[in-house]
Amino acid sequence: MSNEMNNERLIILRRHQFILQNITMLIILIIILVLSMLDITMKQFYIGTTILFLIQFILYLVYGKTDVVVHTKKMKELHEYEESKLGKEAKKQRKFVIGTNLFAIVCFVFIAIITPSEKIFFNELTFSSAPQFGIFFFLIFWMILINIITFFRNKAFDRSKNLEGFTMKMFLSSLFLSLILFGVVVVCSILFIIY
Repeated sequence: MSNEMNNERLIILRRHQFILQNITMLIILIIILVLSMLDITMKQFYIGTTILFLIQFILYLVYGKTDVVVHTKKMKELHEYEESKLGKEAKKQRKFVIGTNLFAIVCFVFIAIITPSEKIFFNELTFSSAPQFGIFFFLIFWMILINIITFFRNKAFDRSKNLEGFTMKMFLSSLFLSLILFGVVVVCSILFIIY
């Protein structure tokens, strides 16, 4: 496939990506809100999260994609376009995804080992015996953050002619944006608690 694509077609594919991404995040939001009503311990939560990361890691190693479950024809076309345009940078991106997944798995295994098994996860997370509001607020923030990062990443990707070093640039940009937005949420949370 050519590393260039008709602009109208690209807009259709990016819109499809946006819809699928947000449907997936809404499903995750609903699942987590349902789980928050159950007495899941911190150890159970971290073990479950480790298993999910491990499944995603294995699927990525086998299929080379992080969105295998929602890999529609349009998403396949979009992936082919991106891989073609990335060229040598595609291998760096693959190594980066594998590295971050492995790091996440090791972190969650470690946390699962050292975490007390009797504490209820969602109560501890939100410092509340009725944690749904705090979780909902956090996940909405997470969805907004993912959408902002994806928007700027796609815009930079589609406009760039030379994508050398793109993976590292996007990682640093995403990290910077995440830290700023995280800081805003922390400040808002403190103000909410005080007032």
